[in-house]
Amino acid sequence: MTVDVAAGVLCDAQGRVLVGQRSATSHLPSTWEFPGGKFEPDESPQQALQRELAEELGIQVLAAQPLITLVHQYPEKRIRLHVFDVLRWQGEPHSREQQPLRWVDYQQLSSLDMPPADVPILKALRLPGQYLITPACNPSELAAFLESLRASLWAGIGIVQLRQPGWPDHRFLELAAACRPICAAAGTRLVVNSGPDKALQDVCDGFHLNSRQLEVLCSDGKSARPVESACLLGASCHNLEQLQQARQLDCDYVLLSPVKPTTSHPEARPLGWRRFAELAKGCNLPVYALGGMQPADQDQARANGAVGVAGISSFWRS
Repeated sequence: MTVDVAAGVLCDAQGRVLVGQRSATSHLPSTWEFPGGKFEPDESPQQALQRELAEELGIQVLAAQPLITLVHQYPEKRIRLHVFDVLRWQGEPHSREQQPLRWVDYQQLSSLDMPPADVPILKALRLPGQYLITPACNPSELAAFLESLRASLWAGIGIVQLRQPGWPDHRFLELAAACRPICAAAGTRLVVNSGPDKALQDVCDGFHLNSRQLEVLCSDGKSARPVESACLLGASCHNLEQLQQARQLDCDYVLLSPVKPTTSHPEARPLGWRRFAELAKGCNLPVYALGGMQPADQDQARANGAVGVAGISSFWRS
């Protein structure tokens, strides 16, 4: 039997997140968790969230967006956790059930003793809503490429995937080194489309694996994360098997595609939003929607289980 649970992420004006401590007599005693609780019969996730936060914190939820849906198997029960980003609420959060509450900086969340089911939420909270994949570039057009990158980032891009297939390794390393300070100045993380490489690791914030690299890293049967936890690790996925491989490698996020028809891969059969939602809500990883996406699709993507949207041409300012 699966127990459905709704949880809310509340962030204050200082950028801190609200967490509560479980009682000493409850399941997973004294751990810290995001506020929420079990569904009542016939409740929707949104209804459960609103009721639970009213009962637990004394607030009225005015606006909330889905953040991530997780399924976790404990020895004694299986839970499906519907997590929402609570954007606006009425009232001052306070404990109505004698549960200790704390406002905690994002950076401190990972140091708290939290239930295993809550850990993937921390990955989702680190990720922005818009993800840019760079278009192909001729090495002779480097100056124009860097100017376009700079312009694109100030439009609100939180992660850039540097992808230049066919470039020699030494030129790609030089390009990454040139992109890094531009990304840092905009507060944007730079990941490179490459298997983990020690030389590249010094000029980027992480690595992004294509589906073939994902398969190779999982084929040895060990399936260990190939980079340290401080280094971002993403993967491109198109089906359930690849999503499972990304989980085995403990990826921080995946790009799931194509959601819609694309000119770059016209032969690929689109998933559509319904199938995308089915895959995204069961993979236990933050998922970006890719394929025919526009920045304006972000709300629809969130409603279907994505943490955000990713793309090339619609996100690139040439």
